[in-house]
This record gives sequence, C-alpha cells and structure tokens, in this order.
Amino acid sequence: MKERYNLIGKFLIESFKQSKMKSIICCLVMLILTFLSVFLPVILQRIIDVAIGGKNASALFLYGGAYMAIMITIAILNMIQQYNLSYVKTKMTIRYKYLLLKKLSTFSGTYYSEQKSGEVLNIVDNDTDMVENYGIDLVFDFVRNIITSIFALTMLIHLQSTVLCIIIGIQIITIIVQSKFSRVLADKTAEVREQSGRVYNIIEQYISNILEIVILKARRYFMVHYLENEGEFARKGIRLDVLFSASSQSATFLSSLITILVYIIGGMEIIKGSLQVGELIAFQQYTAMFIGPCMGVLKINESIQRLCVSLDRIYGFLKSDSMIVQDNKALRFPDHVSEISMTHVNFGYVNDKVLKNINYTFRPGKVYAIVGATGCGKSTIINLLYRLWDVDSGEITINGKNIKEYSLCSLRKSIAVVSQNTFLFDDTIENNLTLNNSKIKQKNYIAVCKQIGIDDFISKLPEGYQTQVGENGVKLSGGQRQRIAIVRMILQSKDILIFDEATSALDNITQEHILDNLRRYYESKIVIMIAHRLSTIKKADEILVLDQGEIVEVGDHESLMKKKQYYFQLVEERSA
Repeated sequence: MKERYNLIGKFLIESFKQSKMKSIICCLVMLILTFLSVFLPVILQRIIDVAIGGKNASALFLYGGAYMAIMITIAILNMIQQYNLSYVKTKMTIRYKYLLLKKLSTFSGTYYSEQKSGEVLNIVDNDTDMVENYGIDLVFDFVRNIITSIFALTMLIHLQSTVLCIIIGIQIITIIVQSKFSRVLADKTAEVREQSGRVYNIIEQYISNILEIVILKARRYFMVHYLENEGEFARKGIRLDVLFSASSQSATFLSSLITILVYIIGGMEIIKGSLQVGELIAFQQYTAMFIGPCMGVLKINESIQRLCVSLDRIYGFLKSDSMIVQDNKALRFPDHVSEISMTHVNFGYVNDKVLKNINYTFRPGKVYAIVGATGCGKSTIINLLYRLWDVDSGEITINGKNIKEYSLCSLRKSIAVVSQNTFLFDDTIENNLTLNNSKIKQKNYIAVCKQIGIDDFISKLPEGYQTQVGENGVKLSGGQRQRIAIVRMILQSKDILIFDEATSALDNITQEHILDNLRRYYESKIVIMIAHRLSTIKKADEILVLDQGEIVEVGDHESLMKKKQYYFQLVEERSA
C-alpha cells in the first residue's frame, strides 16, 4: 500500500513540475466545479417547495435562471478543465516515452542480448497509454469525489440523520466488498500485463523477421507458439474482466438498495407530513452525491491498481541497472586521440572466456586489421572499446586515461562504426547520410558519395538524394546500403573509425575501389578493420591475429605470410 502511494506521489510531483500553471488551474477549476455541483440540489429544493409549492412565479424564474446559469458555468469550466488535463497528461506521456527510449540506449550488451524487445515495447506503448488515459484524471476525480462526498454528508446530516445511518451502514458493507475485490484485481492485472508482454514479443519477432521465417518455413511453429500464448492471455483477460464485472455489479446492487430505501423511508415521512417533496428530492440528490463519489473512489481504486502496475513497470525500467557504470569524473572525450591502449585485458560472456591477456596499442595514421577464426574475440574488442561491455580485468585507456573516466555519451559519439548489419532509417538517402546534421552541406556529402562510387546510382533515382529507402533500406541492395553507411561514417569525421565486416556485401572489385578511395580519409585517425576476406586486410598497415582469445601474431600481410604460422594457415584455408 505504501509503495502504491509513493508511486502516485512521485507521478503527481513530476506532473506538477512539468506543467505548473496548468496544474494550478486544474486544481482551482476542480474546487469551483465541486462547490457549484453541491449547490444545485438546494436550488432544486427551492424550485419545488418555495416556487412551485408556494405558487410563486417570480421565484420560479429566479431559481430556474440561477440553475441554468450554474449548469452553463459548469459546462464551460468542464471544457477548460478537460483542455488543461489533456495538456498535462499528454506532456507526461511524451516525457515518459522519451525517458524510456533514452534509457534503452544506455544499457550494456548483456541487456540487449537477454531482454525481449516485446516486453520493452509493451512498457513504452501500453503502460504509457495507461498513464495517459487514467493518470491525472484519476487523481483529480479522486480528490473531487472526496470533497463532494464530505459536502454531501454535511447536508445529509442536516436534512435526515435517521436515513443517513442506514446509508452509511450499507456503504461500509460496500467498501469492505470492494476492498476484497481490489486486492485480487491488482494481482490479476499484473499477471495479464506480463502475459501481454510475452505476446508482444512473439509478434515483434515475427514482424521483424518475416522474410527469414517464410524462407525457413517456420510459420507453423510461430503460429502454434503464438496461439498458445495468445490463448493464455485471452483466458487471463477474461477472468480479469469477470472479476471487474463482479466488482462493478456488487457495487451497483448495493447502490440501488440505498436508493430504494431512501424513497421508502422518505415517502413515509412525506405521508406523515414531516418532510416536503422538495426536501426528499434534495435528500436523494445529496445521497447520490455521497454514494456516487464513494463508489467513484472505490472504482477509481480499481483503476489505480492498474495505474500503479504501469507506473511500477515504467519507474522500474528507468531505475534498472545499466551495468555500464559511469565514473564520477565523466571527462569530456579529447578532441584528438593519440593512442588507444589495451593492457592485460580479460573478458568473457558469462562463463565463456573470450579475451585473454590482450596487450596492444592503436595509434593514429595506421589501418589495423583484426583477424582470426569465428568466435576468437574480434568483435568483442570493438564492443569493449564502445563500452557495450566492460572488461573483467585489465584496462583500456585512451590518451592515458581509462575509458571509464570519460563520459559514456561523448565516448560513443567519438567512435564511428560500420557493421555488416547496416541499419538505415525509413527516410530519404540524404537524411540517412547526414542524420539531419545541419553542419553537413549538400556539396560535402555529394563529394564523398562520388569518391565512394554511389553518386551515379543515386542520381539516376527519380528523386535522387530525396528518395525514400524504406524500412531498414529495404528498397536498396546490400552493397548500396553498406556504401551509404560508409559515407555516413566519413561525414561524421570521428577520430576512431571501425569497419566490422563493413564491405561483406560488395564484390571484390567494388571493395578494392572503395578501400583505395578511403585512404585519403584515414590521416590522423585510428582505423580498425574486422574482416574475413583477404582483399580487405592485406593492405592493412598492421594485422592482429587472434586465436582462442589471444594475440598470437602481429605484422603486415607480407611479413606474416613469410612466417608461415597461424595467419598463413588462415589465408591458405580461405584461399582454398
């Protein structure tokens, strides 16, 4: 219970900070609306007992006009309230989604390899929608209902205390019943959310990999797996809906019981002559104002259970450990990188040791190639430089300082990577090249495209550089996508350039042409290449040969071939 109130409190404080003025307006309007609503039954009583009962036409028009004026005011204030509430909750929803997406980019490689994307999507989509649909509205309704019920209770005590005792007795029974339902509903709602995340993950996998699934003829496997989980989600959802219905119907029955008792007892009082018709109607309206908000609080409590589950998942995600610890120094990355040193670096994924006692220094102006058999740790070195993982022991330094001392954001901004799995946004070629960086002018990216040899094919497209490439560049060939990624990397002008199988989709002639043209961009930069093809690595200034996580040879292509050791064997095997 305490945790629930803490979540709601935290949510309210953040909402107020994001929209202070509009939050204050919402509070003031809520108080005015409450006061006006409570005043309406008094006017109605006067219309019936004083104006109609006393056959007073002037009083009838006076009280009738006042009633209409209050109703018009309430309508206007409700529209003002709705606008301000919509603004506040929309701003909070956008903020939550922004924070969640921003947090997602700070996790370590362990998180990306283990976390199911469907579960994250469920939090970003469904849970933020839950906060938007129920969050601020729930809180304001809750406060308004409490204030209204207190006002109504005061008027009921003044009008008829005997009937009030019966009403309160039934209301206590209602509260007990609803509180029982609330506890069960909270648990069942959490179960449904978890199952929803599993279904989301299966669907996301299917949509993201539809071509591979069709090629593998794995559709039947997916459908069976999907229907099993969707069926379980449906069963849990139905049980939850039945519980909500039972909770609602029990509350409705007890509310109806109170209404009929008021009319029976009030009718008897009218027959005796101790109560007027207007007083009975006013009493009934105040009873509704008392019971309605009380029931509203109970129903809001059910929604609050759902809201708290969503808030808990959102805040839990935002507070989750990224496993990449930011050193308190958080130094700004240097403008010029003079060296990258790996000293006694050891690293392993879980219990699998991948790198063993790596010692090496990369310097600007050279092209380095890292080669070795599959699983020897080539890409792991890149992951450690980019701090997707941290070393188990030893250290990696840049300009003599441990990379953990640098701001993670500035470190990653200073490293440009082109991988085999090239990613392109569903946008124009121009925006994929520049990433909307206004500092990169048209003449700059066109010049580089000509140098890399893709300007010809882009210029022949109907819309040239404004051509939409489709989701992940689906409208382009693999080679075209890789060349666009290479141009994008060059335009970023980083000191550290990494090619991770970046030319795998190119034929040997095209690759040779591009690599030769890239030489002019390598000056004063550290260039690291990971590749299997001999044509990619043979022109490297220095080749690091890895075997089972250790550097076993270092040298250029010719010197390593003369040694006729492990590198020589690799070349012979690939040539064969």
